[in-house]
Amino acid sequence: MIVYIASAVALVATGAVIGIIWVISLGVRREKAAASLTTPASDRLARAARVATGLSTRTSRDPAHEARRRDEDDQRYQRV
Repeated sequence: MIVYIASAVALVATGAVIGIIWVISLGVRREKAAASLTTPASDRLARAARVATGLSTRTSRDPAHEARRRDEDDQRYQRV
């Protein structure tokens, strides 16, 4: 009986570790594809990856600066 309980606990723990690694890897891939490490996280997955890896960004509270940054990003990533 104890072997079954230990096996179940080991299986759940392994699944949790694999899940955490999976979330981090997906979030990092999204961040890399968007080249957005200097801006706030774009979605929950990216935010979770940043929290798990300890990455944070500083953002400006100036609305004019944020508007210019968005315009620059729109021009930079505009599809042809």
